[in-house]
This record gives sequence, C-alpha cells and structure tokens, in this order.
Amino acid sequence: MANWGLALCVGGLLLAGCGKTDEVALTNASPREVAAKVDAVEAMRLEPGQWETRVSVSDIAMPDMPAGVGDQVKAAMKTQANTAITSCITPEQAANPEGKVFGGGEGQCRYRRFVMAGGRIDAEMDCSGAGGGAVTLKTEGSFTPTSFEVENAMRMGGVGAPAMSMKAKVSGRRIGQCPA
Repeated sequence: MANWGLALCVGGLLLAGCGKTDEVALTNASPREVAAKVDAVEAMRLEPGQWETRVSVSDIAMPDMPAGVGDQVKAAMKTQANTAITSCITPEQAANPEGKVFGGGEGQCRYRRFVMAGGRIDAEMDCSGAGGGAVTLKTEGSFTPTSFEVENAMRMGGVGAPAMSMKAKVSGRRIGQCPA
C-alpha cells in the first residue's frame, strides 16, 4: 500500500514541469513510454529546483477490513498524507525522467490513457501486483511550469487482496533553488 501512496506523490510531482501547449497523448502505454514522450517535448520537462508537494486524502473506503482496523488505517493515512514533502529536482533529472517516476516499475503498470495538453492532465493507469492484487489510478488536474494540482482516485483489490478505494488531492509548487 505504501508504494501506491508514493506513486501518488511522485506522479503529482512530475506534473510540475509541464505547461506549454504541446501535447502528449498515449493509450496502452508503459510508464517508460510515457516518460520518453514527455521528455521528447522540451516544454514538458520538469523545471529544476526545490519543490514542495502536499497530499490531502479526502476519502478512504476499506469494506473488507475487520471492524476497527479500517478506521486505524484511515487515520494513519490521513495524518501522514497531509504533510509537506520537499524534494530537489536536478537539471539532469529534469532532462531525463525515468519511467518509474511516472507510476511504477516496467511490466507492472500500463496507462490506459495519458493526455497532457493545454495545462491539463487526464490519465488512467492499471497496475498488477504480486499475488493477483491490482490497482487502478485515475488522475485529472492542471499544471504550470512551477505548480500543479491534481485529483487522484485509486481502487485496489484483486485475488487475495482487500478492496480499498481512496481519493486524494496532490498539489505542489516550486519553492526555489535546490540547497547547495
């Protein structure tokens, strides 16, 4: 579960470098394919610098959890998720995004659709996990070269995995240069 939360944060952070009218539109694509297409459009590269990202969880549903356990998990996720995360994006990282930062390891995730155009993003990604678990992540939002705000909706479940859904808002902004 922690990996999917990380994907929400990192996925949102990557949106920050986009902001021109150029478009990337793909279907049935791997995270690496998405990263390559975004990298090919210079206007969609990340702006290097220090970034602050926040995740705010608005809804969590865990119908398969025993009584009380779901409430504990919800409280822990909401507490952790409302914390600001700062990170440094170097010029090298901005110029060469890796596929894993667009949502998971190669072979585990595929985008049903990925569209970035006109300051908007609309994406849907499916991931499969060990033991038959599955995750679907939908992302919609807006971005500029120095800020972003996206709404994410995630559904988890599958063979042997408890069902869970979560909605979260991810926002971020470039706050300056990276510390020396």
